[in-house]
Amino acid sequence: MRGSEPILNYITNYILKKGEELSKPVPTRTESEVEASLHELHIIRKTVRTFRHTGTLILALDFPEETAESRGETGYSEHTLAPPILQGWTPGKRVDMDEAEAFDLMQQGWVIKEIRLKRDGKTVERAHYRMGYRLFNDMERQILCDQQVQSAELEKYQLRAGNLMELYKNNQTGRATELFKLVLLLNVSLQWNVAKLLESEHFPARWNLEKRIKGLHFIRAITEIALSAPVFDWKEVGSRYYGAIGGSKAFDIHREEFLSWLEHNSGTSAELLGMISPGRITPMYFAGDLEGQWSTYKAGPVHALTDLSIAQDHYKTNAEILWLVENRAVLTRMAAEPDFVEQTNSLIVCVDGHMRSSHRTFIQRLLEEDRSIKQAILWSDYDADGLLITGEMSAALAGHELVLKFIAHDHQVYQDHAAFKAYMDLLLTTTHLEQEQVLGKREEWSRWINL
Repeated sequence: MRGSEPILNYITNYILKKGEELSKPVPTRTESEVEASLHELHIIRKTVRTFRHTGTLILALDFPEETAESRGETGYSEHTLAPPILQGWTPGKRVDMDEAEAFDLMQQGWVIKEIRLKRDGKTVERAHYRMGYRLFNDMERQILCDQQVQSAELEKYQLRAGNLMELYKNNQTGRATELFKLVLLLNVSLQWNVAKLLESEHFPARWNLEKRIKGLHFIRAITEIALSAPVFDWKEVGSRYYGAIGGSKAFDIHREEFLSWLEHNSGTSAELLGMISPGRITPMYFAGDLEGQWSTYKAGPVHALTDLSIAQDHYKTNAEILWLVENRAVLTRMAAEPDFVEQTNSLIVCVDGHMRSSHRTFIQRLLEEDRSIKQAILWSDYDADGLLITGEMSAALAGHELVLKFIAHDHQVYQDHAAFKAYMDLLLTTTHLEQEQVLGKREEWSRWINL
């Protein structure tokens, strides 16, 4: 049997309001022996001048104790698990329930009935059910059990990741530079405990502990295969890492997030690490003359390259003006203007709302292949994301001798990123606009080129 002190401490910490306390527990006013297992706790508020009865709690103070033997190896047995109806309950949650159903749960210690009184200390203002100590204790124990399991999983990952440096030094694929940031992250992660893993800024803040550990396994798996195989498929990553049936699907549920996270941490794409089929094909839309080893495009309609072709091919252009625009509608409208792209010798690239690693790879390789491009015009939405994207565009062009032009919402042109950012910071205090709202016409676009 269980003493009442832990239960009273739980009530004091999670149910009572500031300035409230409990009176001595008494059995419920009933002649039934079954109902006598429930007790009433009166909630009172005392000051120097007043004494007021503010509420009543009805609960079990005595119920079966779960022993280590009854819980088994995992710490739980079927009869000690909280009823499914109580999933999602928290100490602060107030719930209306069927009286008959709630009565059984109260007897077993899972829930507490809370009755709140009006200022007269007699009239019921509201009544509802709260998390009981047994449910709270069960939840805390489950959290501890999960943490122990996940701590063991983290240690398991660290044991496997520890031999990576030798493989990295002796890699046969020539990807040491591309993989350096990932190897550095994995090396740092060998020193983490659960607390440091949860605090790490290498992960999106919303990722829980389980997902972070899974993410580390993914980075370890893709680094390992990228160091040993010239090319590989998405399914091979998990299959080779886990070496068991179902391993090929191990990372499927988080595929999109993990691939984006991989790009963020490595500064490159999975395709450049050797993945020939990431389970997705992402297009890059453009208009203008472009020539690669396996394809040639002419100024006219909107064209598209896949991230796979960008990773495996090298392109060149005879264009002198490179436009980087955020939205497809802008690209489509400019490409539709008769002969504009051809006559201005332009190449217009759409980053489609997000500057991906394939965009950076395409731009940087293009600028390295030839020197025909003389200026770049950067144009995005007039909001916080647009400012971020413009900064990413500018960073992709760094290191090349180009005239940069940033387009303002009033069609003014800035040729310095710092000045453009100052303008945007001021604009965003009052105004948010999309590119399409200030699209302009051929004459304006030509003026920007000639400035």
